[in-house]
Amino acid sequence: MVPWKSRFKLYAFALSMLLTVAPATAPAAQRCADAFKAISPVESNQRLWDEHFAKNGSAQYRAEWLRLIDQYSIAEDAKVYSKLKRLGFYVRRHGYAAPAFKELVESYLRHLDELKIAESDRILPAAVIKNKSTGELKLVTPSVDKWPEQDPSHWEVLMNERLSSRLIIESAARGRWPVFSSGLHDIFHLIVFSEHPSYARGLRAQSKHLDQKFNAAYLTRSAYTFEILALGDPAKARKIERLLSFKPKENSSFADFKNALDVLPKSDLMEKAEFWATHLNEYLIYYGGGMASPSERKGYSRREYLTNGVSTMYETVVSESRIVPDRMITEGLSHVDVLLDTLTRFTRFNSAEYIKPYSKNDPQQELERLIRLQVARTEYALWRSSTVVTIEQWNKDMLQINADPLSPSMTFVRDVYGEHSLVYRYTHGLR
Repeated sequence: MVPWKSRFKLYAFALSMLLTVAPATAPAAQRCADAFKAISPVESNQRLWDEHFAKNGSAQYRAEWLRLIDQYSIAEDAKVYSKLKRLGFYVRRHGYAAPAFKELVESYLRHLDELKIAESDRILPAAVIKNKSTGELKLVTPSVDKWPEQDPSHWEVLMNERLSSRLIIESAARGRWPVFSSGLHDIFHLIVFSEHPSYARGLRAQSKHLDQKFNAAYLTRSAYTFEILALGDPAKARKIERLLSFKPKENSSFADFKNALDVLPKSDLMEKAEFWATHLNEYLIYYGGGMASPSERKGYSRREYLTNGVSTMYETVVSESRIVPDRMITEGLSHVDVLLDTLTRFTRFNSAEYIKPYSKNDPQQELERLIRLQVARTEYALWRSSTVVTIEQWNKDMLQINADPLSPSMTFVRDVYGEHSLVYRYTHGLR
């Protein structure tokens, strides 16, 4: 047992140490208190915004995504499912799971870091908020961008809104993509941006046009690039060439492809048509967000072709007011498989009479002509876009205020879709 005198000495020593340390620690504690009080109103406002968005935005995104996610059948396609799962969308035993908005951003940033994508090539998900008094719109990526300095009560989070093409172009050029809660459409945009940095780089390069006046043709070309664009996969260029109906030369034109298909025996023609109707998707890259989702693309194209049949192949000039009309979507490469499937089914089931409303020629002969034309267009498009009109070339040619009509991409549109197609007319400003 420690004698009382020794204990007294210990207490005295401890007291002296306390008195020695206290003067030194007191100012430090005071400095901490001062620093806490010195938090700027802006920093305090940012905290308030984070709390507000967590309650009045982020959770609502999750709830709406959960409500709509089953429409996408995400578990049916293993590749698509793995991409969505990486961002927090997955199938559970008793339903689905979806991330809150901030969780989506954090998962996406981690994914971009893993892929080592440069900051200059990134397009990040952003919430769209609207000033209740002025109607001003802002795009904010939580955890990356600062919220407005005003109190959150002055703003509303937009869950679903139709934005102008100019605003979308400006946002992408600044590295932000407006994400709404209506389905997973915008999520597929993000997936494409992460998988194809050169595509995102081209969209961001439009920043050089932001001080110029946008014309209708430029807006259409940009919207087409955002939503519908599909091109041949350069990584599969050699395999595509081996599958073609003839061996093209470096300077082969669409006419060369068409001439080769015109003399191809009918049995070989039908074999080619059925092959591309089944396997075309394997050789395409879907850059457009509306086409990157298999279920969205499939549902749209089936509905359109079952009602419109083969009308898109006829040279009829149609005028529509929308930036990207529905018919333009069905003319795209992303829907060629459905068109070829429709044409071959007409042949198999002796349904050539469906051609009669569009042509005065013999229905059987006209059907065969259409199949030859479409196979020629398909093979030329795959070959040309996997070798020359790659995404880099497309961005360079098409994302200009005044595009050169003789550029590789513009002539590609003319040859693949025809001069009377809406794709050609709208991208060339010939409405």
